[in-house]
Parts: sequence; C-alpha cells; structure tokens
Amino acid sequence: MEKLTGEGIPCTQINTFKEVLTHPHTLASGLILDYESPNYGKLQSIGQPVKFNGQRADAGSAAPRHAQHTEEILRELGMDDDAITALEKAGAISRTGKDSEQRQS
Repeated sequence: MEKLTGEGIPCTQINTFKEVLTHPHTLASGLILDYESPNYGKLQSIGQPVKFNGQRADAGSAAPRHAQHTEEILRELGMDDDAITALEKAGAISRTGKDSEQRQS
C-alpha cells in the first residue's frame, strides 16, 4: 500500500467481515444491524451506509430460507397443486428445503 500511496493512488486495507463488525468507525457510525434469523438466532450485519433524509434504511428481515417462497411464487404464476407437485417429483423444485438442511448438517 505504501508503494501505491507513494504514487498518488488511493488505496486502503480490505477488512474481513469480523474486522468490519469491530472497527471503531463502523461502531461509531451506527452501521451495525442486529436482527433475528428464524434459523440461526441473533445475527449482525452491515447496514446501508447511505442516509436518505437523515435516516438509514431499516434492516428489513433475514434472507429467506431455501424454498421458503417457492410455492407462493409458483401459485402467483398460476400453477395449481398438480403442476407444483409434478415439478417437485421431477426434482425441479423443493417446497420444504429438506435438501438444503441435509447438506448443511
């Protein structure tokens, strides 16, 4: 980095996620978001650094679980029970996320 800085090239260290979560600037600026995951309990993440009208965007919710919205989306696309079951039997979709849970264990 000294070489780059010496040549007038802006640069900085790249922090790990753990380093970002404990960095004094991140802590002081309120970028750390605490939220609850239905699968993993309490988690932390980095919030939106940009403020709109003096406010940061809310954390929203945790990322969806594998297959959490599959059936809902297929129904919105007009599929009925038989069509969804056929996709599931063909291995094209999972409605339960069991495949994902087995891979994680």
